[in-house]
Amino acid sequence: DIDAYFVRLLDKTIKIGLYRKRRAGNTAPFRWNSLSELGGSSIAILRTNVQSPYIESLMRAGIKPVYVETRHQAFQMLLGDRVDYAQGDNLTLDAMPDISASAVEFSDTVLFETESGFYYRKSCADRVFKAGHAPHLIENQPSDELVQ
Repeated sequence: DIDAYFVRLLDKTIKIGLYRKRRAGNTAPFRWNSLSELGGSSIAILRTNVQSPYIESLMRAGIKPVYVETRHQAFQMLLGDRVDYAQGDNLTLDAMPDISASAVEFSDTVLFETESGFYYRKSCADRVFKAGHAPHLIENQPSDELVQ
């Protein structure tokens, strides 16, 4: 859409993967070659109202999505052995200080990578930004600064 503009919030992409509960004696790296290797398992995923191709691929692989309202709820279910995995990203634990990194581990295999940011409609920029500060109007904007 030519009327929309993407504002990138991070320079690095976000890696979407799975968390599993750490188990004593399990020193094997958390990776897989195909989603079908995870068949028969359950994954806590944030609720959505859209049946996406991603969710469909999980279900085709025999993985049961368990919809949750918050990431915290997903981790509570994981740590309580109510699901096998919790979907998250490589930054999730930074936002959840009550979940110990020693209790869970993030997968080496990533499901996909994505940029962090948001789109806004250019015609609505005056409702989102101060006058003259809309990113699509600023030439040579440094990528590491958020326009305020």
